[in-house]
Amino acid sequence: MTVFSLTRWTALASLGLIACKDADDGLLDDTDATADGALAVITTVAQDYATGGFATVSLDDWTVNDGLFLTTGDAALSVDAGVIYQINRYGYDNLRRYTPGEWAAPMWERSTGDRTNPYDAATCAGKLFVSLYNDDALAVLDPMTGDLLSEVDLSEAVIQGGPESEATELIVRGDALYVALNGLDQANGWASVGGAVVEVDCVGETVTGRWAVGGNTQLHDWDGAGLLVSSESIDGAGAGVWSLDPDEDELTKLIDGDRLGGAISDVAASGADALILTPSADYATYTMTCADLGTGALTELGSFSEYLPKVEVNDRGEAWVIARWGWADPANDKPGIYVVDLASCALKNAEDPITFTLAPYDLDWL
Repeated sequence: MTVFSLTRWTALASLGLIACKDADDGLLDDTDATADGALAVITTVAQDYATGGFATVSLDDWTVNDGLFLTTGDAALSVDAGVIYQINRYGYDNLRRYTPGEWAAPMWERSTGDRTNPYDAATCAGKLFVSLYNDDALAVLDPMTGDLLSEVDLSEAVIQGGPESEATELIVRGDALYVALNGLDQANGWASVGGAVVEVDCVGETVTGRWAVGGNTQLHDWDGAGLLVSSESIDGAGAGVWSLDPDEDELTKLIDGDRLGGAISDVAASGADALILTPSADYATYTMTCADLGTGALTELGSFSEYLPKVEVNDRGEAWVIARWGWADPANDKPGIYVVDLASCALKNAEDPITFTLAPYDLDWL
């Protein structure tokens, strides 16, 4: 288990805090940085993953405001109560808080510790929890200052003899935080050793529940009654999409992954309507499939040579699919964002994805 301490955090945080930058330093384009109406916020990445950027897109007319500030080549983000937490992952290991429209400098930047590989951030009970893929603990921060307050030990929830926690997505329900433990062994070819969903009491900062699922576990934002989980096989029953009811301690399979061809890249859902992304066996193509989570009915929307790693749904019932360069035909790929109307299972911009200077990497809604 990686050693994680307040002393280490404090020392690294003091090095990681960046000074305010002026808009004329040659690094930033802060022109027209705000926009009326709802926005998608996007991190972008170069084809060689050497660098990235930050952009916004209007949900009304898809106007792109690109290059607002620079990021690393492995940059994620999480929007919480109108605040943007921008996460620089493996090899950079830091977290920034931005006020929307004030892109010239973050409110604060803090290191999460060398090689901790931060993955997601969410506020719960007035505290900011950060999942660390390469550490057996959740960091607990003061959301206003970025100072480390404490940590939540996940070591007892990790599969014995397996990898470290590999904590990924965080979902908040009331004063409970649900954490996906990925369950892929990086040291042994990313072999699946079985994942888990863990419940954390945000007030007491203790683990209060654990549910074993398949490897490559993911949690997905959902307005349904339970938690939406996707993973590889559970007890040999095949990959799929499940609803987890923590109160009743029930895990119900909604979609059989074998009908999708096996692996699941990502899922986004609004009510019973869902969009599922799946790779081919050789990862040369990716397929979008609409699913009815109530009946299990599937409708294939199309296959793409682009790499489709992520999809998120907004409050308009639109699923925005990130597309980056694939492996089969990168010269002819169209990196950008495809928009799907979930209710009608219709791709709204099949020939004209929303494009950026770089390719989209992660997204959330503001």
